[in-house]
Amino acid sequence: MTSHRLNHEYQMWRDRGIEASRLGHLEEARECVSTALDLAQGLDETTRDRAFCNLVAIDIEVGETSDAFIPQLRAILTKHGDPENCRLAAYHLARAYDLRKEYQKALFYARVAMERSERIGLQRWIASSHNLMGNLLIAESRFDQGKEHLETALALMEDGDEDNVQRARIRSNLSYCHFVQGDMDVGFREAFSGLRSIRREGAEFWEAFFHETLCFGYLELERLERAERHGRRALRLAQKYGHAHTIKNCLFLLGEVASTAGDTGAAHAYFSTLQHDFYPQHDFLPDFLLAVDVRGLVNLRA
Repeated sequence: MTSHRLNHEYQMWRDRGIEASRLGHLEEARECVSTALDLAQGLDETTRDRAFCNLVAIDIEVGETSDAFIPQLRAILTKHGDPENCRLAAYHLARAYDLRKEYQKALFYARVAMERSERIGLQRWIASSHNLMGNLLIAESRFDQGKEHLETALALMEDGDEDNVQRARIRSNLSYCHFVQGDMDVGFREAFSGLRSIRREGAEFWEAFFHETLCFGYLELERLERAERHGRRALRLAQKYGHAHTIKNCLFLLGEVASTAGDTGAAHAYFSTLQHDFYPQHDFLPDFLLAVDVRGLVNLRA
């Protein structure tokens, strides 16, 4: 295969993978991006590094934080080679440490990604860096600072890029922040606006995050039927796509909904599944969650 043909094949599979990832079709995305990475082995180092970053992005999206890819991301970042690859490496390092709940390391690399994004001047990357910073700050319960970053991210997306899925995902994060701070009307407005956008795009995978957030919002208002409806929808979607973190959150939320409604049996069932699947060493957890209201201590973005 000629170099020109090889590059064409690489770009085709890369673009297919990126679009599939944008819509939440992560299995398809990983297959496409893996093919692109294989093809990139016959191309230059910059292309190989870019293909590797694209594959890592998919793995992180499904919650994989393999120790194997962190050293390679650091190596790409410290090469001082292609500026865009350096930015991608920093961004994905931040995401990886976020999933590992090592927030100080995550914030360090997120700031590096922000600086690189601003230096490159690509508006959607600046927006995604603000979104990442916002999420990390929210995970640390620094809601005022997190909300500022999310609002900046949304303003940048509204002003420029036409990626409705990314814009909607920012709205999901922003709506949760508003709910936590008690600004319920704005929270619901952002959540439903984002959910409508996601449905128009046909990106079903991302719907789970909106239904999870809406479950939390309605639970805060003790509108329990609506909370349960959105929580069950979120749980079904999270189970369909195998998104463990959302499954865990939904089991907790649905247990809280049932407990608040006085349905101790259903609450215990949800909490028991939560304990069995995620905290097998803590046999006391279902009874503890039934006895103590810990809603104010749980951060769905942490």
